[in-house]
Amino acid sequence: EYINLHHPTSPLFNRVTQSMFAPGSIFKPFTAVMGLENGKISTNTVFPHMNEVEGNKWLPDQDTWNWVGPPITRIEKINGTPDFRTALRDSDNIYFGWVAMLVGKDTFIQYCQEKLGFEEPIPFDLPVARSGIFDPERDPEQPEFHIRFLAESGYGQGQMYVTPIHATAIFGAFANDGDVMEPYVVESLRHSEGIEYVVDDSHTPTIWKKDVVTDDAVLAAVVAGLEETMSEGTGRSVTAPYKLAGKTGTAQAYMQDGHRRELGWLVAFKNEGEKDFLSAVVIDCREKEGGARYPIMSSLFDYQDNLSKRTGMNAEALPVGEIPNYQEGEGAETDLETEGQTSGESPVTATGEGNSTGGSQNSQNSQGSLDPEQQDWSEPPAGMASEGVPDEDDGLPEGLAEETGDSLEAAGLSLIHISEPTRRRGN
Repeated sequence: EYINLHHPTSPLFNRVTQSMFAPGSIFKPFTAVMGLENGKISTNTVFPHMNEVEGNKWLPDQDTWNWVGPPITRIEKINGTPDFRTALRDSDNIYFGWVAMLVGKDTFIQYCQEKLGFEEPIPFDLPVARSGIFDPERDPEQPEFHIRFLAESGYGQGQMYVTPIHATAIFGAFANDGDVMEPYVVESLRHSEGIEYVVDDSHTPTIWKKDVVTDDAVLAAVVAGLEETMSEGTGRSVTAPYKLAGKTGTAQAYMQDGHRRELGWLVAFKNEGEKDFLSAVVIDCREKEGGARYPIMSSLFDYQDNLSKRTGMNAEALPVGEIPNYQEGEGAETDLETEGQTSGESPVTATGEGNSTGGSQNSQNSQGSLDPEQQDWSEPPAGMASEGVPDEDDGLPEGLAEETGDSLEAAGLSLIHISEPTRRRGN
């Protein structure tokens, strides 16, 4: 505690389990599930209020919705009338804010609590802060969960906040037949005999939340949308040697030194063959610089693929002393000296953290201090934008070359690398 209070980068503060961030658009797939499974929309449903949209803003009709506050904003480059598929691919705030309004407050909150584990402790090897949907004490002037908060929650903003480990765990439902597994740190305990490990004890995969998605057709539709997001939509900058399904997210967080900062999310999983790898990246950065998440994610998938090809097994199953050095040979151009270690590869850690909290990765660059000590990371970010932040294909931050890790470290990276996030039902 003393070190965290007095060291400028709080190196012992576990951002993966204790920081709470607005999830932004990575929550939209869950809003889609609510809308589809409750019969509020179908996969063919188009947004019916385009006559009320001006530019990239929709102000819901006061008489119909009892709306309060500013309009909902989406990416300016989105054109035409969105349907379910294009709204998910292009990350349309207007569409998913509207779906949340159709679902209704009671159903929305019940789903988040009962199916997704909001406001309850997560079963994990380490203490985890409780994610939340709405905190009336944060804004005494707005003590009720009114229609605008509901709409903003539909695209992961408003007063919704979540820890990175929680967000990653629930996203695994889309790769695991609709079930959420308990996250864990230690895959197994072993001792060495000669050049091999002998397993003394191992983790038993356990379902935490069953049937987050109950309808197989709904699951297939949402996963297809997530795949299209990664191939044609906002996540298309990520490269991998296999098909991916995932979602980007952006949320405004706070002002620092006169600059607006944002949270850049990217969660994706291998979506062909054995769906055995899911990764999440969260970057706290200046506005419009969240594009650093794309090369980071690409590097993680390349690293895991190279590891599997060279060893024929996951990192935790390697014989003693045979974790390869990926600074040499194929894949070296991705500069994984830092990122590879960050993702927590070791013979005994399978999920959760490793050294993935990012606490020691915050530094200063020519753009000024990115010191997390200036923020209270134990509380949800303040100053969340009421209009929401549309996802954008923002590319790499200006001046950031893929071959250098300096700006990535300064971006305040919080990373979860899960090498076995999903288990098929019955296994």
